[in-house]
Order: sequence, then structure tokens, then C-alpha cells
Amino acid sequence: MPYRCPLCRLSLHPLSAGWGCQNGHRFDRAKEGYVHLLPANRKHSRAPGDEKGMVQARRRFLEAGHYQPLAAYLREQSADLAPQRLLDIGCGEGYFTAALAAGFPEAASYGVDISKNAVQKAAKKYPAVSFCVASNHDLPFEDHAFDLIVRTYAPSSDAELTRLISANGQLIIVTPGPDHLRELRERIYQQVNDHAETPSVPTGFTLLDSQRIEHQIAASGAEALDLLTMTPFGWHASDELKSALASETQVALSADFIIQRYQVSR
Repeated sequence: MPYRCPLCRLSLHPLSAGWGCQNGHRFDRAKEGYVHLLPANRKHSRAPGDEKGMVQARRRFLEAGHYQPLAAYLREQSADLAPQRLLDIGCGEGYFTAALAAGFPEAASYGVDISKNAVQKAAKKYPAVSFCVASNHDLPFEDHAFDLIVRTYAPSSDAELTRLISANGQLIIVTPGPDHLRELRERIYQQVNDHAETPSVPTGFTLLDSQRIEHQIAASGAEALDLLTMTPFGWHASDELKSALASETQVALSADFIIQRYQVSR
């Protein structure tokens, strides 16, 4: 297992009820199966990351299949890699992690998120994946542990990405395209700014290819409200807009994603 201690950086080895290092640091395995590797003194709040309502909304929306084209594309994009170990950074409640893992049943699959609420749900539903709670900027894994790293929207440290990727591994980063959820954003903001169409290349990596995939979503009002709740847009939406969405029969939305694939610079 590629876990390392978040306190002293030594390798973690399995114990009967969790993980431990040679310095005596111990981390219990939760009943759902995940391990909590975010030290209390490195939290920026009592419960960092997405709260329960956001996580529940995200699961309902994703399980309705509205982002299934992205999940399928991620599998196709990495089909030729045959990774032995893959990592989903900012895994949330595990939808995309599980989709990737299903494409590589022989691989050891890992998901990490700072939200305990999200990781609890992920680990309970997808026991074949190893999930942990940790910071994306200080990831509790051994150097060069992963042949495939996927990061969807979540921020992380470039230095951590270069540390974790194997010599021949690949990194896939998903960011919102210019028109992503434009219809929703136009109902929230007076001025709508496009997302960047050419995201910056992480330090230490070389861009292999970049693709943009788009599709239309026909969501129910309740599903559109879930989408609003699971995104940062929800923090800026008025109660009037939330009530309006909930009452609508169907809401047309644009899904627009930029998928970029990288390898370590040589």
C-alpha cells in the first residue's frame, strides 16, 4: 500500500484496525472502510470541505447520469495506460473514482478528499476503492506511487503532482469549459465571465493533448437545484432563484469540460 504517515512521512503499514508507522503514529480505519489522514493541526476549520448537504446533492445529481459522458470519456482517455495504481484527487463522494476503477479492475484505485462527509459516502458505496481524508496540498502517499492521477476541478499542489506520478505515468486534469453551466450562471450573476479555455500547465509536466467535450443536460427542477447546491454557485444564489428552480419542470443546461492529459517533463 502506498500510504505514508502525514506526521513524519514514514511508510504506513496495515494494522488489525488501521494503519501505523515505525514512529508509533496510528490511524484507525473507519467502519465505512476509509482512513483519516488529515492531522487536526492542519485543518483550517472544524469540518473542512463539502458539508453533508452539498455531498448529498452531488450524489443525487451525478447518479441521475448527467455527467456520465465525462465519466466515460475519462475511462476512454486513459484506456491505453493499464495503470497498476490510480488516484482521484478531490474525489468527492466517489462517482468518478468508481467509474475509473471499473475501467481498470486489476488496478489498485485510490480516492482522496478533504471532506470527511464526502469520503464517508464514497467508502460506504464503493468498497473496492481505497479512500482517505487528506489535504490535496499535502497528500499522504509515497513518492511516484501512481501511474494515473486524475483531478477534476479540485485544486492541488504542482509539487505534489510531480512527487506522486510514476516515471511513465500520466496526469489528467478536468476544468470547466467556457460555456459550462452558462444558463445557471446567467441567472445568478449580472455579468458572466467565461472560464479559461486554456488552463495553465502544471509545473514539471508536458501537455500531451487537450480536448473539449460538450453536451446538453435536461434536468428536472429538483436536479438543477441539486446542481446549484453542490457547486460554489449556490453560495451566491438567491432564495428566489432556488425556489424558482425547484418549481420548474425542466431546466436546460450546457455541460462543457476541458480535459488535458500530461506526462512528466523529461
